[in-house]
Amino acid sequence: MTMPKISRQGAVSLLYFLFFASLGAFLPYITLYLGEAGWSGVSIGIYAAIGPLVTFLTQPLWGYVGDMWGNLPRLFALLASAAAVSVFVFAFLPVSSVFFLLAILVGFFQGPLSPMLDSMSVRLLGSGRSKWGVTRLWGSIGFAGVSVVIGAVFAERSSLLFVVYALGTMITAFSVSRLPFTNDGQPHQPKLGGFKLTGLASLLRGPFLPFLLATFILQFGHHMPTNFVSLVIADRGGSGSLIGLAWSTTALVEVPVFITTIRLLDRLSPERLLIGAGLLNVLRLAIFAFS
Repeated sequence: MTMPKISRQGAVSLLYFLFFASLGAFLPYITLYLGEAGWSGVSIGIYAAIGPLVTFLTQPLWGYVGDMWGNLPRLFALLASAAAVSVFVFAFLPVSSVFFLLAILVGFFQGPLSPMLDSMSVRLLGSGRSKWGVTRLWGSIGFAGVSVVIGAVFAERSSLLFVVYALGTMITAFSVSRLPFTNDGQPHQPKLGGFKLTGLASLLRGPFLPFLLATFILQFGHHMPTNFVSLVIADRGGSGSLIGLAWSTTALVEVPVFITTIRLLDRLSPERLLIGAGLLNVLRLAIFAFS
């Protein structure tokens, strides 16, 4: 059974809200949680590096599994459920070197969820995919709201970051499993054929490899300092509420960008938008460093 377009847009908005609200409980505070437990900056840096590395190595695998299975929503639900259970368990464990396993599990199960959700959302929106930016902004709103709440209670209930993440991710998994992610409501068909290295080699020829390198540099410049923002604010005397407000503000700044996405793409090429975003990120980090 098909869904009205307005219902599809509302469903995608809800999914983004739930998914990023879950991340808003976990991502801003896990390094702070480890730091307050006595971990050194080096150990926290290693922890922060493990997840993206695991995601980098395993994301092609999950893409291949999704193509072969032919049911990306169900794969998303399974991975999200596994991520929720994995994180929830660590709410009851003392902080030790076993938390490096948490980084591996998060990278393995949660890492591929965001691109999967983007792919499914565009598919669900169908002819209304031009409204994607309007749906995605609800993810920023969800992240902003939950990060403020967790920041306000972090000093007394720091373990809530695990519980809220697990609960929100499980709700997201259930919601995804209940929605039709095809335009005609028909089940997905698996894509036959095996993975071929020749196909990968052809992708890496021409302008695609420089594009990947540029993306790597942009992501590196963004995520490396982001992993330590909460620790820096706390080290400068900031409270949990201030940390939550800082992360919330960062997320809310994305809202007008998502609203104007289509207009920006009409006026500027994607390459120029990436360059502009990179320069703005440099300015943001410079202001933060010298403030």
